[in-house]
Amino acid sequence: MDVRFVTKDEAELAGRRFRSLVPHKPSCEIRVSGGSRKLPLERAPEVAALYSTARRIAACMGVVLAEASVGGGSDGTTTAALGVPTLDGFGAVGESDLDPPGSDSASLTDPNHLGCRWCSAGAASRP
Repeated sequence: MDVRFVTKDEAELAGRRFRSLVPHKPSCEIRVSGGSRKLPLERAPEVAALYSTARRIAACMGVVLAEASVGGGSDGTTTAALGVPTLDGFGAVGESDLDPPGSDSASLTDPNHLGCRWCSAGAASRP
């Protein structure tokens, strides 16, 4: 079952609720195993500060950096759960995670691909 969370507290609550399920028929049994494999990338104060810095850098490049929370299970959620301020979503754009290899695209001149433009700008020009 794929269940998405906005906060770690919601993930823990969902886990408790699943483990407390009781069947309506005595002849039935409910077994719950597993748990949350990926915690959400919460908007902690450190993440907000990092986003503010990224937004200022983007503005210097003439790009408006939008903020969004989409739920999901990227590697960014792992680093964020470890307490590392993390921004995510700067990768190449594809149709979905199930696309065939080679279907992702990125353009160094497309402002939607700020991560690519930032990396290509060179270390000397980074604030």
